[in-house]
Amino acid sequence: MTTDICVPFLGVNDTEAQLQDWLVNPGDRVSQGDDLCILETTKATIEVSAEAEGFVFPLAQEGDTLKVDQVIGFCSEDPRFDIEGHLAALAEASSSIPVPTKKAELLIARNGLDLRSVQEFAGDNRVTEQAVLDFMAKDVGDKARLGFDTGTRVGIIGGVSGGGALIVADALTRIPALHAAAIYDRDEQFHGKSVLGLPVAGNLDMFLSDLSDGKVDAAVLAFNSNLEERDRVFNSLVEQGVHFVNVIDPSADIRSGVELGVGNVILGHVYIGAGSRLKDNNFVSANVALEHGNVLGSSCAFGPGVFTSGNVSIGDRVRFGTGIFVEPGLSIGDDSVIGSGRTIVTGIKANTRLTSQAKA
Repeated sequence: MTTDICVPFLGVNDTEAQLQDWLVNPGDRVSQGDDLCILETTKATIEVSAEAEGFVFPLAQEGDTLKVDQVIGFCSEDPRFDIEGHLAALAEASSSIPVPTKKAELLIARNGLDLRSVQEFAGDNRVTEQAVLDFMAKDVGDKARLGFDTGTRVGIIGGVSGGGALIVADALTRIPALHAAAIYDRDEQFHGKSVLGLPVAGNLDMFLSDLSDGKVDAAVLAFNSNLEERDRVFNSLVEQGVHFVNVIDPSADIRSGVELGVGNVILGHVYIGAGSRLKDNNFVSANVALEHGNVLGSSCAFGPGVFTSGNVSIGDRVRFGTGIFVEPGLSIGDDSVIGSGRTIVTGIKANTRLTSQAKA
């Protein structure tokens, strides 16, 4: 097995970096997490680490100017790895693969799809927008992880009184692969009414009944006022076999290597940096930026305008207010609440409650 060594995301304002120094020699054996080389941008130096154990074979040379996501070397399980033969095989394979149209590229990026998988699906045909939609419609086994399924009828659960149902319904109108079917809320005063033309059809029991009757295919939770309840309802429905989708506004910017669980709501103009990992059932409001290498647990909620630096680790059921800044490399423990207007410069232990305005 061979793993590409790539230039990571460098920051919002940097698209290029200079290779200053290789910290290993060609053919050296490294472990996952070992530092391989040093890159320099206009603002900082960045150490590139090994994503897998193996033998290193550099491709770029010291002094080269490199772009984000550019392959600068390989890490192979084989100490006799033939780098020239590998590059020739890649070139031959890429020359025979049709180039996607611009609309297809945007759709692939928007939905977090693997380009090579889409190209293999298209075969000898050019990858068009319709080909991408057809790919998303097929049963490939990874739909549950990605949460995209052409024609999937989504039941929106809760969030009418707090406005969550409104903004989730609005996002769904902008996602061709998903179709909002109805809203299910426990507050009976909303039953029989509508939000953006969607009927509030009943409570959670009604959702399960409609699911059984084939009137709805999947779910997403729109309420986030009580994260313990959000977590409990999500896990209960998953145990009952309910399929959850990710609702990702088309304006969101999801970068390379991001891993998503299921049931996440990611709203307008959210930025998720390269290599970040989000688990399940998170609610990320508009204009949130989670930088590269962030690790996010499940059932968290973000108000608008939360900005984390790189390599921040966030536990489960963590609530963020609005207008919050988090310094790089910090950890925030489970069940914490971070009040609005804060700048977080130290780690936060589990079950911490920080009120608004003051700094931590």
